[in-house]
Amino acid sequence: PFWGELEVGLSGMYGPQDRARDSLDAMWFVGVDLMWNKGPVTVKGQYLRGFSKGKPLDDVYTLNLNLGGYLEVDWLITSVVGVLVRAELRDALVSLGTDRLYLTHSWRGVAGVRLTFNENVSLKAEYLKNGEYGGIPEFANDVFTSSLVLSY
Repeated sequence: PFWGELEVGLSGMYGPQDRARDSLDAMWFVGVDLMWNKGPVTVKGQYLRGFSKGKPLDDVYTLNLNLGGYLEVDWLITSVVGVLVRAELRDALVSLGTDRLYLTHSWRGVAGVRLTFNENVSLKAEYLKNGEYGGIPEFANDVFTSSLVLSY
């Protein structure tokens, strides 16, 4: 009870990629995630890696996910007001033969607030500060987003 509750999970996936005409070159993902909770504070995180050889003739992309991960802290200040901060990192190379190439070396910092009026109505707002690293040119791609969530 003093340390709170901790959950750790391992996950994986292995199998054919969408649109591939055979399953000779399977794609795979492995990951670990955690969640720690103590009273009004929850910490969540995940680390993920993956690979797919791809098949350009089948229009199937190659993927080399070297790193995908995040760490998030959620704090429920009152029964109505909650805040969050999250840090994300991604290092991936996606290609389709010589036709397309996507190199991602990105990080993201997120700050948000949530108002939960009852179990059916929440109002959310987040600011996402996006950045690139490893020689990838920076560009203006920060985002502010808000949403009204109605559930029934």
